[in-house]
Amino acid sequence: MWDYSDIYKKDQFAFSYVTLHEWTYKKFKGKKMKDFLDAYGYKKIAICSLSSLGNIFLEEAIAEGINVVYIADKNAKMFPKNLNGIQMIDIKDICKQEEVDIIVICHVYYYNKIADELVKIGIPESKLLSLNDIVFTL
Repeated sequence: MWDYSDIYKKDQFAFSYVTLHEWTYKKFKGKKMKDFLDAYGYKKIAICSLSSLGNIFLEEAIAEGINVVYIADKNAKMFPKNLNGIQMIDIKDICKQEEVDIIVICHVYYYNKIADELVKIGIPESKLLSLNDIVFTL
């Protein structure tokens, strides 16, 4: 049995599991992230928080041809400055970046905390979207 107690809180692991389970189910049913984003007019997006789900979302976005303008993470220095041709920035520098239609926050457990931080630095709440909002609406 794997012991993730030093990596995840049980609640955090459960949030990620439920999201990934639903996402996998929807993918098997032929649902696409791009269809959701297109339906709401989100043509240029940013990914915030390159957690495990964030990495999966990035791969999915690339595969579906979603226009990811940049990736923001509080630990940006731990990643290459460029992932698959997409600029990696520190979360504090989001306000300095090109305008996007929506910022998808991929760390579903800490969505509220991350959203609050982004609002405090000047990002309108209307520009923020949880990965869960996409997955559970597909």
